Amino acid sequence: RYHRDLAAYLRALAIGVQARIPEQELVAAARGVLGPVLSTGMLCAQLDVEGGTPLADALASTGLFSRTDAAKLRTMAPAELPEGLKRLSEENLRLADYYARRFVVIVEPAMVLLVAMVVGALVFSIFRPLLSVVDALTLMGLTSPP
Repeated sequence: RYHRDLAAYLRALAIGVQARIPEQELVAAARGVLGPVLSTGMLCAQLDVEGGTPLADALASTGLFSRTDAAKLRTMAPAELPEGLKRLSEENLRLADYYARRFVVIVEPAMVLLVAMVVGALVFSIFRPLLSVVDALTLMGLTSPP
């Protein structure tokens, strides 16, 4: 969720920068696509932009980006900002997909084991009374032992 929200935010910023929306308004409006954790972090960026810090530097100083991404943001020229933000957005989407696939790889075997245990418990609960009936019939002499 973190990387998907961050990707949506960066995409919104890229579109706004391309449309030449003033940075102060843009950062405030784009925070609407974020969850509470990221929104709080981006509030710092919004305050920095309102204080005159360039958008790329304000984003890089939030601590919400990796060192590599923060360095990329700091080295972007203003003319490169829309494309750079789009690239970072795409990288975050790829990262979110990677983490989702990794989660499935970890959880899938656990789910198979859980289903196997449930099926085993059901089979045991069905056969236990049947074995009790067979034992009772054997004791009464109605059937021959197996």
